[in-house]
Amino acid sequence: MRLRRALCLAPALATLLAAGILSAQTITVGTQGPRGTGRELRDVLAGPHRVIIGTDSLLSLPRDSVVTESIVIIGAPRVTVASTVHGSVIVVGGDLWLHPGVAIVNDAVAYGGGVYTTMLGTVGGRIISYRDFTFDVAEVAGGYDLAYRSLSLDEFRRIELPGLYGLRVPSYDRVNGLSLPVGPRFWLDSTRYSVDPIVTYRTDLGVIDPEIRATAYLSRTSAVDLVAGRTTLTNEGWIRGAFINSITTLFTGSDVRNYWRADRADVRYRRDFERDNGVITAFVGAVHERGWSVAPAPGAQSAPWSVIGREDEEEGMRRPNPEVRSGRITSALIGTATDLELQDVVARLQSLVEVALDAPDDRKFVQATLDGRVRFPAVRNHRFQTDIHALLTFGDVAPPQRFSYLGGSGTLPTVLLLLMGGDQLLFVESMYTIPVERISIKFLGSPAVSIRHMIGSAGVDRLPGFVNNVGLRVTLSLLKADFVLDPETRDTDFSIGLSFAR
Repeated sequence: MRLRRALCLAPALATLLAAGILSAQTITVGTQGPRGTGRELRDVLAGPHRVIIGTDSLLSLPRDSVVTESIVIIGAPRVTVASTVHGSVIVVGGDLWLHPGVAIVNDAVAYGGGVYTTMLGTVGGRIISYRDFTFDVAEVAGGYDLAYRSLSLDEFRRIELPGLYGLRVPSYDRVNGLSLPVGPRFWLDSTRYSVDPIVTYRTDLGVIDPEIRATAYLSRTSAVDLVAGRTTLTNEGWIRGAFINSITTLFTGSDVRNYWRADRADVRYRRDFERDNGVITAFVGAVHERGWSVAPAPGAQSAPWSVIGREDEEEGMRRPNPEVRSGRITSALIGTATDLELQDVVARLQSLVEVALDAPDDRKFVQATLDGRVRFPAVRNHRFQTDIHALLTFGDVAPPQRFSYLGGSGTLPTVLLLLMGGDQLLFVESMYTIPVERISIKFLGSPAVSIRHMIGSAGVDRLPGFVNNVGLRVTLSLLKADFVLDPETRDTDFSIGLSFAR
């Protein structure tokens, strides 16, 4: 692939240009390794991208700078990124540290190292650490050649401190307050087994929750995962990511999740089926859970702090959680995660089927959960995207801890927050986006206008009438402004938020 000649990223990146770090030579992947290995690297090299050749042990992309393409960084053992990157960031042969202010539109990937995240930044795609292989870099005539190399298991440390010296990514919500997870990672039998003993302090509950996460890597494409401990659970994590939900909860009191508490053990065997255009991961497993309700309850007089919405019982911090049925649920699990890219069409699909073997009141049910996203280009530089979330339950009505909810910001803005719920749910959002490239604002780029349509329904044992919302969204860098209308009731909603939220 021919590397494009480096353009000026932004004034803050002028030092990189002056040092000649941005390369304009040819990069080839001579030895690609097993099928599917390095797919993210090959995809980035096939599109618009820039290459940074590290000349020191530390390479930094500073805050308040904007990169308009994907970046491939080779030869730097430690890379820190606080920039806005309209693409992916790939580090070959080193660690990638994401610092406060970072905004990566696509993926963050490290070959032969780890990706270390920050709560004060966003990654729109996947965060992937390939620790068991890397690509050796050799300078050849006219550029560089990358060759796959499987890493010796003895090259890794036996003990790691992920995050900030073992402090994992914290979160904030209207039940736990601030959750601070901390714990090391142990590697056993070289890197065949990983064990993460974690304790999480939840400030508003005043409790310390123990948890253990363990993985046995059976081969390059298969593993067994175990997660067991006491935790706070939700079924609405699909609406917003943890980072965005924490920020909106802290500042606006708008937490788009319902919660319950549980002692839970989840074990799964997974295997990757690699294809030239993507990866399909299939898994089977089992889960055992003992759950109970958690505050706020109706009429609660206290809740975690927020800038606004602290006393709001409808859409703020005192909004009550639905009660769940105390008792144990033991279930078998089967599911898939599909990640495919066919030319310009990107498809992400996750499915989970839970077969209850034991549940409160001896309920027998089978519940299927589906999350999907399809994105493809339209006319000129326009884009079309469709998201779907479905919850289908067969047999007896599932216990309330298996309900999910719709309404409010992130789903149907003209409906009261999480007003609609049950063990049957269907939500579809379609969005047609038109970039306005004639307008360009320094450091922020060009705005985009999106036409949106949302339709959804949720209920117990059946789907009631559907609610439609249509709207217009204007996006500029990380900011977005939304206007939404319900054509039937004429109810409207206007909001300003972050563009990485739904």
